[in-house]
Amino acid sequence: MQVRFVDYCPLYFTELREQPVPPHREGKFVVLRNGATRYAVFSPRQLSTYHANIVEQFLWGQGIPGQYNAKHDVFTFDAPEWHVEGGAHWGRDDDQGVLRLYGGSRACGGLDLAPLAAELRDLPDLRDVKIVVEGRA
Repeated sequence: MQVRFVDYCPLYFTELREQPVPPHREGKFVVLRNGATRYAVFSPRQLSTYHANIVEQFLWGQGIPGQYNAKHDVFTFDAPEWHVEGGAHWGRDDDQGVLRLYGGSRACGGLDLAPLAAELRDLPDLRDVKIVVEGRA
């Protein structure tokens, strides 16, 4: 299965805030699957309060609408070819060259982070980054 890395930090910091992406940042991420392709979608905490916000934004970009529950922490959609595998948290320190993956998502479910980290290490965007898994989901 192929994994693709999607980073919303440039969107938030560069395009919306009109500032450089800071070297120290953190947030949440979700993994979505469509067929044989998985998407690891990372968002800064300032852009996505809930994991559901990341799901909504990503699927909106694919042309897939949906709706939130009353609490606004779960996003449902009608697209059987897409599946949310789970979510967790991340922290990145560009000065140290480290990306930390940890925790899990109550609404989206947790992930086995070690295999995901191994997949991410092979991606061109993250080859020079040490990916560290902290704890278990």
